[in-house]
Amino acid sequence: LTLVRQALAQAGQPLSAVQRFLVNTGPGAFTSLRIAVGLVQGLALPRQRPVGAIGALPALAATVPEWRFPLDEASTPWLLCAALDARMHECYYAAFLCRPGHWPEEVLAPAVGTAEQAAGAFAALADALEAAGKIQAVHLAGSGFGPDFAALREWAMKTGQDAGLAAARRPSAQAVLAVAGARGAPALQAASALRPLYVRDQVALDREGQRQLAAAREAARQAGASQTARAGNPDRACHQPGEHAG
Repeated sequence: LTLVRQALAQAGQPLSAVQRFLVNTGPGAFTSLRIAVGLVQGLALPRQRPVGAIGALPALAATVPEWRFPLDEASTPWLLCAALDARMHECYYAAFLCRPGHWPEEVLAPAVGTAEQAAGAFAALADALEAAGKIQAVHLAGSGFGPDFAALREWAMKTGQDAGLAAARRPSAQAVLAVAGARGAPALQAASALRPLYVRDQVALDREGQRQLAAAREAARQAGASQTARAGNPDRACHQPGEHAG
């Protein structure tokens, strides 16, 4: 809210002058997404202002310089391979066909997985589209191409891309604003309908999941203890009555 007040002060406008709100709905950190969505709802609902829900992955299209180059309608699009750090040694990833001034066309739905899985999906898609002559180039964007994701960086180098440059591209407020104004962008919606985009279904175990995990750990512990006991007492392990199968 402090940042909102600062932005309004710099613009010389009151909050009542804002006609629409835009929010990055993810994928991203659970807490951050919930805070962002809740904040925008709190600002938009009292004055019944509409909200634009913009995904983090398509927003990355606006961080690629080619997004600003005008193309005619007949021009071949370029492929954006977007990946963001999802923590837990995974990344969020998706791919889009892009034309400047147009909303990115999703060709690989947002998913979460390892760098190896993302690199494999990107490579297969890029090869297929290039072979069919459906793209003129491949561009990369997102923190998923950072140092912690070796497989994606290796694939970037194989394709002649700069992984470091790609990793520096982030779904900033400027990027969200740029794609929100693109042709074919998602329609504005009521703030009450706004929802975060969660790609990872579960980051914590419920009570039943915790019970199952505890049971599995106890079973593994008992199995390990049994193996240790047998290894320490070969006579017991090999000469107990009834234990020979023949």
